[in-house]
Amino acid sequence: MNESGCFKKGFRRSIGAVLKAVFPTRCLTCGSLYHENPALEVNPQEKPLLYPDDDLGFAREMAPFLCGDCSSRFVPIDSPLCTRCGMMFDSRQGEDHLCRGCAQHPKSLARARSLGVYEGRFMNLIHAFKYSGKIQLARPLGRMLFQLFLSQWDWGEIDTVMPVPLHPRRLRDRGFNQSFLLVQRWPELSESLGFAQKNISVDCKTLFRHKWTRPQTGLNRNERMANIQKVFYVGDPLKVVDKRILVVDDVYTTGATMNECARVLIQAGADEVHGLTLARA
Repeated sequence: MNESGCFKKGFRRSIGAVLKAVFPTRCLTCGSLYHENPALEVNPQEKPLLYPDDDLGFAREMAPFLCGDCSSRFVPIDSPLCTRCGMMFDSRQGEDHLCRGCAQHPKSLARARSLGVYEGRFMNLIHAFKYSGKIQLARPLGRMLFQLFLSQWDWGEIDTVMPVPLHPRRLRDRGFNQSFLLVQRWPELSESLGFAQKNISVDCKTLFRHKWTRPQTGLNRNERMANIQKVFYVGDPLKVVDKRILVVDDVYTTGATMNECARVLIQAGADEVHGLTLARA
């Protein structure tokens, strides 16, 4: 970059810093005005790709969107949890183990993991992203989800990432698929980390949703399972044969949607199907 370009970039950063100091930001979840914590600010030129500490990473990634109080209420999903579905146990003692539900009713998913507990301000944040069109949240949320993926799966353990598809009608109404936005930049992130020989492949043209259903919100477990049956199909089975697939969605509630995706993919020839979501109810 030439001297003029460096000057302009530095000038813009300086103006941005002044505007932040003078004009507060409005929190996306509680609506209060706040100034970003200087301790969480990172020079964009020096910003690490990923943060090693989950709690600090959430606070830093969310600093432009959430006040300190709302950010501090984020509850990460942590051990002890179910080794299959990823449900966090109420007791905070003991080792990870299979929950009763997974032991009694084996799921199609090989393993599912989530970033945080679906409650309070984190739930409000996801609603702002999903229902209020705050798609600027896709970048930081997607980065944190990618970090969780790296911490829970060995590199090369997954061949393809597939966002849960929306029905075309819902996609038209909403204007975007929030699950796809979360993983859209993953190939770029994997390349930035130097995984040139095994970059992440994001496939949103193989798994389809061809049946219109009412939203899962407000339905009990049995209603969710019935509502989601025979909703998905695989367009080209050759693309999934012997593949280890990671299905990504925003929220894992009962697991009905994730498990139906996994069932259809395995029926089409996939070797294993795993699940990853932002939140776990």
